[in-house]
Amino acid sequence: MKAFKVYPFSVAAGGSQVILAEGSFVRIMAATSEVNLTIDGVGPFGPIAAGQGFRDRPFKRIVISDASGAANVGSVIVADNDFVDQTLLGTVSVIDGGKLLTLAQKTFATRLSVAGSGNYTAIQLWNPAGSGKRLVMRQFVGFNNGTNTNDMYCGLTATQLTLLSGNGKSKLSGGADSTAQVRYQNPVGVATGLAQTGVMFVKVPVSDSEPYVIKPGYGFVIQTEDVNATLKVGMTWIEELDV
Repeated sequence: MKAFKVYPFSVAAGGSQVILAEGSFVRIMAATSEVNLTIDGVGPFGPIAAGQGFRDRPFKRIVISDASGAANVGSVIVADNDFVDQTLLGTVSVIDGGKLLTLAQKTFATRLSVAGSGNYTAIQLWNPAGSGKRLVMRQFVGFNNGTNTNDMYCGLTATQLTLLSGNGKSKLSGGADSTAQVRYQNPVGVATGLAQTGVMFVKVPVSDSEPYVIKPGYGFVIQTEDVNATLKVGMTWIEELDV
């Protein structure tokens, strides 16, 4: 049995990377998104997701190419047929997937504080129409200094708030800003269709196992229950192609 080896890869959107490695077993251990594999000039085969690959196919050269239309970072294992792979179907080896997403410039964050100015206070993460991206948000946190400090409203909306603070910031040092906009407003009333979060919300991150998915032309808004209250909000999200 030949020694197995793990090779990291990092390809630009639509790009490819050549790996000179001899074996008869290859499996994508981790990847930001789907890839194609070309084996000794035959292919490409795919799209292939993390956890998938080939065996019983001797090779000396593989080419990994992006199949997602975005930057793609991950790793691939190369071995021979004696290599025992007991990974359960659909699982990925223990690799920091969050770090891979950040390295691929797909993770973003923001923080904003807005005063009440005599009306209600609202802060919004907005995905512009035509962006071609969707925002996947699992966690946010908020605080207000109104009488009902524990109660705020939050939810998805198709109404864009009027004032632009800026775009979300990349979690990768030197990374480009997010497509998503951080917006705010001091509305005269509470927006319809929002859920009241209650006491769990004050200064405590709200983290859901099922994320909010914000498609182009929609936003996620957090709004105070009291007028003339300062609202402080922090949000983190992943940005991916809306396909």
